[in-house]
This record gives sequence, C-alpha cells and structure tokens, in this order.
Amino acid sequence: MTFAGMNYWAVLMAAVAAWMLGALWYSLLAKPWMAAAGVAKASIESNAGSIRGFLPFVVAFVAALVMAWVLAGIMGHLGQLSIKNGVVSGAFCWLGFTIPAMAANYTFGQRRPLLLLIDGGYWLATVVPGPSSAACNQSGTTPRPCRCLVRGCIMAAEETPLAASAIHR
Repeated sequence: MTFAGMNYWAVLMAAVAAWMLGALWYSLLAKPWMAAAGVAKASIESNAGSIRGFLPFVVAFVAALVMAWVLAGIMGHLGQLSIKNGVVSGAFCWLGFTIPAMAANYTFGQRRPLLLLIDGGYWLATVVPGPSSAACNQSGTTPRPCRCLVRGCIMAAEETPLAASAIHR
C-alpha cells in the first residue's frame, strides 16, 4: 500500500514496533523510571481502569506513527537509501532534535538526569535501526540493497513482497 512514494504498511509496522519496544523498554526499566520521574506505583495503579491510565498509550502510539511517517518522508528525500544512511539519519535526527528538546525540557522541569537517560535511550533505540538491520541480509551473503524506514526499526529488502520498502520508487 503506497501513496506518494511511501509504503504506509511499513510506516504502520514501524509505529507498532516502536510502541512494542516502548512496552519492553519501560517494563524492564519501570522501577528506575518511576523513581526518576517521581511517580508512585499507587498513582499508576489508581489510574489503571480510567482514561488517564489508557490515554498515554494512545498518545504514544500516535506519536510513534507520526514519527515513522515523517522519518520515512525524510529518508525518501535523501537519495541513495541504505542501512548506513538510515542509521546515520536516525542518529542525527535523535541528536539534533530529540535529545536537545528533551534536555531543555527536563532541565527546566528540574527532572533527574536518570530520567533523561532512560527516556532518551528509548527514543534512540526507536530511531536508529540497530540489530534489526539484519532483516536486510540473506543468510550467509552480503546485504542486499535495502530501503529503510528507521523509525521502529523496520527494514525490508526490495524483493520482499508484503513488507516491501518504506519508500517505494
């Protein structure tokens, strides 16, 4: 499913992957995150059945979807799409936009540096396609030409039918 050169299935898969990574990331780091954020477990439990407990998950998914779409658009304008260009672009977007904005907000909000490390680390893990770049490899061969959607770690080889490329030309 493509429109204007962008594969929206890949964008959706990237958002889902980022959202699922967030679930794993924050469940593994729940205690240090709650301590750094100053959030009590009782507060989270009291909101569990209400819209206040569910809304952050919806916002997180919509944010992941928007970021996947925008990063796919950026990648589409770069020309030669490769794993290396995807990693570099994702890292530059994180370093140039995400972490400076978070650092400024967290400093003004007098948040603990540990919170910046946990939250910033999550966003780095979602915009740089680390280990999943292996998806572009055929076993035992060199990487095929890949087009990558960095957000959500979705990478697909041109020849793959369903998860074709995030940018379809």
